[in-house]
Amino acid sequence: MSRRLFAILALLIATACTATNDTEQRAIEEVLAKRANALNHRDISLYLSTISPAYHDKEKDFTALKRELESNFRSFSTINYRSWDRKVKITGNRATATGRYDLRLPVKGSPVTLSGQEDIHLIRDAAGWKISSGL
Repeated sequence: MSRRLFAILALLIATACTATNDTEQRAIEEVLAKRANALNHRDISLYLSTISPAYHDKEKDFTALKRELESNFRSFSTINYRSWDRKVKITGNRATATGRYDLRLPVKGSPVTLSGQEDIHLIRDAAGWKISSGL
């Protein structure tokens, strides 16, 4: 194979990989935006649509996460969540989104803000990207 043909082939492969990665990045960002919207509107169905049925983290599975969310959504009249400075690393059918967040909640009539870093893990299956752990 000539050098020129090899260079063209390498460029085509790199371009295809970048385009695929950009598409996957956007799909993951859409899942995370949907989760943020669900939190801010206290929409349990929308929130759960972002979670993998195989969710498992710190001895908490999908069913336990659902119960916890239902309780939290009932407990707080408002939830204000925002995230920023997010980096997404994709490896095959797995991804990790790392970023900063603020979560503002009314506690006994006074606003409380929880801030920190979160590492949300996602998996891709036939239905697309879903959160698999890290909540």
